[in-house]
Amino acid sequence: MTAREAEKIQSEVSRLRSRSRKFRRFLIALSLTGLLLAFGFFIYSENSDLESPLSDIGAVSEQGSWPMYQGGPSLNGLSVDPQMSGPETSDKETLWVFDTEDGISGSPSVAGGILYFSTKGNQILALEASSGAIIWEFPTEAASDSVPAIAGDLVFSALKEGRLVALDRYDGSLVWDFKTSEPFFSSPNVFNGVLYVGSSDKNVYAFDATNGEIRWRYKADSRVTTTLAANDEIVAFIAQDNMVRIIDAKTGDFRLDYPTDASGGTVSLDGKRLFFSDINGTLRAIDWTKVEVPLEKAARRFRSQMFLWGFEKKPPILKGTVWRFRNPRESFQGTPSVGKGAVYIPTSAGNVYKVSASNGKPVWKYESGSRLTQPVTVVEGIAYVGDISGKIHGISTETGELVWEFFVEGKVTSPVVFAEGTLFVTTNNYGQGRLYAIR
Repeated sequence: MTAREAEKIQSEVSRLRSRSRKFRRFLIALSLTGLLLAFGFFIYSENSDLESPLSDIGAVSEQGSWPMYQGGPSLNGLSVDPQMSGPETSDKETLWVFDTEDGISGSPSVAGGILYFSTKGNQILALEASSGAIIWEFPTEAASDSVPAIAGDLVFSALKEGRLVALDRYDGSLVWDFKTSEPFFSSPNVFNGVLYVGSSDKNVYAFDATNGEIRWRYKADSRVTTTLAANDEIVAFIAQDNMVRIIDAKTGDFRLDYPTDASGGTVSLDGKRLFFSDINGTLRAIDWTKVEVPLEKAARRFRSQMFLWGFEKKPPILKGTVWRFRNPRESFQGTPSVGKGAVYIPTSAGNVYKVSASNGKPVWKYESGSRLTQPVTVVEGIAYVGDISGKIHGISTETGELVWEFFVEGKVTSPVVFAEGTLFVTTNNYGQGRLYAIR
């Protein structure tokens, strides 16, 4: 090889190296641009300039009330009412009974001395909480599986006919309604003037509770049949694809999702924790303040693959994970109830577990002796739950021992509601519905 040929080869190598460096710089610049664009889309929201709702009404639990499913927007199943006198005794009696031929859908809601619920006979009813006398009834085209929500002077109900109605809670007259092409199974949640509800049309809706104007909608890519939990910052729910989704309460923008197995309930909130369970025996707590950033899932999938190839010592932890309590021999039922540092969850085998809200460690286990399908209601040191044999159990939250019991006819079909110093519970007896008031 001559010196001239060597010089020519060296020149070509230098040219190729320079071209390679330029190409690498281009790829880096392109990647950075993509990241910046992704981050820009991440922080931008078309709903960020929404005006405040017309009011700040909410289905917030106050003394003497139980205004929506699980007692309030966080769905924690915790009553703020003082306990009935002498819970250790079993001398309580039935105050009144209300019968329906078609069955009762869900639990009642109570506020201001009035009790609201839906029947499978296509009615929304308002009764006097003290006597069970009918105040008004509102006819519907189809039954409702949801629990009414009471906020301000309105009561809201989501119907299987694909209709959401807001009624005057004193006379039952229609104030506003909204129709969609698919049925509602989710119970409405009202907080800070906004009504949140999920639909079988795969959307989550946020309405101004006062006039029914849509503030935003979130496309969930799966049917939403569970009730949404809400606080000042987020709305959370479990969709039918078994994915917990957390979205921004003000804009409806995505924040975080978390996979689970099939669930018999929905999520509940307490502080910075979100709790949910599944029918395969796992109760989880996650940190709802965590927000997924662009490309984070792709990075986690890559790390998971590296773990499978042996290049990582352990698989990546799902973002938001705090703890899990697992008992694969049991099927957890209903929505976890949470308060005062503890989580309560029933099982289909008839057990109730109390676990620490901070670390998921079990505290006690109560054995009811009969199948449980409904969430626990916690009232001042007593955890109430009804079983399919018609027994209502009052369990000491301190010791896990039975301190109170009451028997009703038929299968208990709703969580126990506590308001006005009275326990309200619904049953199903050979297709007929019955609502008990116990004091």
